[in-house]
Amino acid sequence: LRYLDSKSVFQNIKSLNQNYFQDLYSLSTLNLSEHNLETVEANAFVGLKKLTFLIMKNNKLKIIKNQTFIGLKSLDTLDLSYNLINNISVDGFKGLKNLKILNLNNNCLNVIKLGILQNFPQLKSLFLRNNNLSQFVLGSFSNLYELESLDLYNNRISRLSMNVFLTLRGLVKLNLGQNRLIDLNHISLIKNLKKLL
Repeated sequence: LRYLDSKSVFQNIKSLNQNYFQDLYSLSTLNLSEHNLETVEANAFVGLKKLTFLIMKNNKLKIIKNQTFIGLKSLDTLDLSYNLINNISVDGFKGLKNLKILNLNNNCLNVIKLGILQNFPQLKSLFLRNNNLSQFVLGSFSNLYELESLDLYNNRISRLSMNVFLTLRGLVKLNLGQNRLIDLNHISLIKNLKKLL
């Protein structure tokens, strides 16, 4: 089994417990969208070593707990859009060393805690549009050296510290539209930026 659309197997999953998918070791795509999923326990995905796509959009997730995604060493794309996420534990994304696309659009995030995004040395695209983000502390985006696209559209960002994007050496597309920013002068410090929206 390589592809699993959970709607065809499970009805209204509310919680994923430890080792929930342990016997599906050859699975490459898992679609858990449009359930009433509220909680995912640590180690729920252990055993899915070949999983490259995990889609969990349109659920009722509020918190990403520590070590939720441990064991997903091959994961390329994680879609958590259209949930109610307002809290991500510092080690919530631990172990996702090969992740290239992270979609957190349309959630309830107020802040990205320092350290949360430091587990993604291969990340290329980060989507954070339609949240409640108001500011980023210096170091929020450190270690995202491969990031090419950052989407912060429609948040509550009113100011950015001068060096907040300084480590994003590969960034070519930045979307800051529909925010409350007044001064964008220091955006020019992003050397490779080709598209600013």
